[in-house]
Amino acid sequence: MSKFDYESCALPSAVTHIRILELRLSGSATPPGATALPPSGTFICKLSTTSIEAPQPYKALSYTWGIEGKTSFLDISGTQLNITPSLYTALRYIASWQDVIYLWVDQVCIDQNNNTEKADQVLLMADVYSKAEQTLVWLGPAADRSDELMDLWLYVGRQAEAMGLESYFTKEKIHRLFAVMDNRYVDDSLAEPYHQLVDETRPRFEDLMQAMVDLDQRPWFHRVWIVQEVSLCPDTLFVESETRATQNRDRIYGLLGLAVDAEQLKIKPDYTCSKVGPIFANAARAMIQKGRVELLSFSQFPKEDDIERLPTWAPDWRPNLASSFYTIFESAEDHLMSASGSTRVSLLPTTDENVLGIRGYLVDSIEEVGTVWHTSDDHASYLLLFKTIQDFCVKSAAKDEPIYKDPLRRAEATWRVPVGDLYWTPELDNVRATKALVENRYHDCVRLSEVIAGGEEVLTREEVHRLLAGRYRSNMSGMDGKRPYITRKGYLGMCPGSALPGDVVVIFHGARLPYVLRPRPEGDRYTFLGEAYCDGMMDGEISEGRQETSFFIE
Repeated sequence: MSKFDYESCALPSAVTHIRILELRLSGSATPPGATALPPSGTFICKLSTTSIEAPQPYKALSYTWGIEGKTSFLDISGTQLNITPSLYTALRYIASWQDVIYLWVDQVCIDQNNNTEKADQVLLMADVYSKAEQTLVWLGPAADRSDELMDLWLYVGRQAEAMGLESYFTKEKIHRLFAVMDNRYVDDSLAEPYHQLVDETRPRFEDLMQAMVDLDQRPWFHRVWIVQEVSLCPDTLFVESETRATQNRDRIYGLLGLAVDAEQLKIKPDYTCSKVGPIFANAARAMIQKGRVELLSFSQFPKEDDIERLPTWAPDWRPNLASSFYTIFESAEDHLMSASGSTRVSLLPTTDENVLGIRGYLVDSIEEVGTVWHTSDDHASYLLLFKTIQDFCVKSAAKDEPIYKDPLRRAEATWRVPVGDLYWTPELDNVRATKALVENRYHDCVRLSEVIAGGEEVLTREEVHRLLAGRYRSNMSGMDGKRPYITRKGYLGMCPGSALPGDVVVIFHGARLPYVLRPRPEGDRYTFLGEAYCDGMMDGEISEGRQETSFFIE
């Protein structure tokens, strides 16, 4: 049998058309969901093209390629197209459901040996999955009680739908859902049915715990592409009888279909580029250029070792990046913080693609840092952080620099700094910290930590209830991994755990947060360290009479 040639089914244009696989299987059909071994029979396949603007009806397949070579094959109009065994198994199951099924399958419908076509087709992924009648998610053959687990998830999903849980997946209500889940908001109408469902199904999930572990180990759950594959189509069917990209570059390319500003960013997949560092850096630069300076908060350390030539300012896009302490509200007209005021991002041209040139302001040089703080049950660590910040406030006052409007505002740094001047409650969502809302809760938190750490006092039940209800500790979680600092002029706040005396606090044009840089020996270059909180510099104060500076970061 001759080898299949994609020229026999050439796309009129790789940016406007896709191929569709017509799949038939000779032999008797079995119903969807059957868990028998793959049925016998041979494939009868055809490939055709269709416009993505108004495509013919089709289903999209989400699966994992597997690590095997292409040792299986499809018969396409009398020619042989080699495919991986994992895809072959999936197609045999799916083809057994009905006489003919029309599928979009990346391994078959894209010429994998044509990098130009691949790059163009990747940009259509949002349309491919959103315009499909259904996305079929192939998890593999049923095994290890996975069928029982899927039935249980189906039951939970139907119950959750009946109680209206889906209505909580909005920016306005998601915080209420988290509070209900943590049993911190018992007055919500969802609380009772939610916890009844949890209590009802807990024994069944406990019985199927090993099945859940086994299912999570299946390769499909470790592909970054699944994020867009299951998100874009309104009808997703899991077929069976933390995401990870199989290639590092797919951390960018695999999510382009979800980006509403993908066209504006002009990020085009380049499968001819063998180095991942430039791909990550160019993507980050494009986003920063469009005003998303807060992307710098996701450049975190240590970076992964296998990414060659990745500059310090570019994220490595690994799945376990920590969230910024400042939640970004896309729909908000007035952001809670805007350290750079009304300025807009201003990038500077450079001859080295690994160097980010950006305009901004130098706040000050760090003079002293405290111990790196982590969220934990160690009450002494809370007391140490509080004590360090209090000491820094005293040192700041002694410097007597005019960085605060009055001594009372300087003293407020003791309770503003540990929470980054942000506070959350189920009733208010995220708000700026205020004296009326936060100060007393800070003192309650200090007292609770002193009592538990020292053990010299006994609290009354009323005191315990009040102290625990304050939530000050939970609001400190955004500062996990950061350390307190004071600058030469007396500015204080929280900085990256890797920051040291001599590093500088800066605010870039268009940035909502300050960042910390480390001067390099060359004199005019910097290393990027991470985001920071700088008390008294979060609302555009820096733009009032401060000289602008150019920063070149490697």
